Amino acid sequence: MKKFLIAALAALSLNAANLHFSLHKMESGKGDTLFIIGGIHGNEPGSYFAPALFINHYKIIDGNVWVVPNLNFDSLTQNQRGIYGDMNRKFAVIKNDDKDKQIVADIKKLILEPKVDLILNLHDGHGFYRKEHKNNLFNPKAWGQAFIIDQQALAGIKYGKLDEIASKVAQKNRVVLQEDVHEFNVKNTETKDKDEAMRQSLTYFAIKNKKPAFAVETSKNISDLPTKVLYQLKSFEEFMQIMNIKYKRDFELNQKE
Repeated sequence: MKKFLIAALAALSLNAANLHFSLHKMESGKGDTLFIIGGIHGNEPGSYFAPALFINHYKIIDGNVWVVPNLNFDSLTQNQRGIYGDMNRKFAVIKNDDKDKQIVADIKKLILEPKVDLILNLHDGHGFYRKEHKNNLFNPKAWGQAFIIDQQALAGIKYGKLDEIASKVAQKNRVVLQEDVHEFNVKNTETKDKDEAMRQSLTYFAIKNKKPAFAVETSKNISDLPTKVLYQLKSFEEFMQIMNIKYKRDFELNQKE
């Protein structure tokens, strides 16, 4: 019996990721809760350096912020998109022997927590999203420098006016842009009707469960990491303002700092 249990545990460990994500709850005990999720892709450093800095240098005064800075921890340590496959394509169906299975199950539970009011899923995306095609970098198929929404709105849900909220944050972000071409736009993937791949994503899982969710995509074509982190942090602050979450930070929000 003992040998059987040891063998079973060994088999389970082979089918699980080596490192699990960390959850940091920064709470005042009142108000709404923003849930920030970074590092779903291990080769997108803007998406995990920003929440790591947030945890260490911000203090929440009113409202609540939950932060997972390192969702796909194994891939993050290897600087790879997904060493067990694309984690952001496992939220509709996932195989029992997938090493990401427990991580996906655990983050789903947190997303569905009644206390969570709005979710940000952080990325670095290719190019610079534009509604009109200009060239290979600036076009409708690009993902970078955009707030991604799965649909126009979630009817009857607080913070459910997805396009309106994303557009407001995009406009506010202009004050920290290092170059005009870094402007943020809003990309609606119209997931239910037009994007089969995105139906497997974290944000669409949230949307299907009536949770407002946005992907924040800085551009992989911005080579300067501090600039990408600056844009991510500014986005957090603008979403917090919309949610009446008050905070303090111990540094000036600029590229040098």
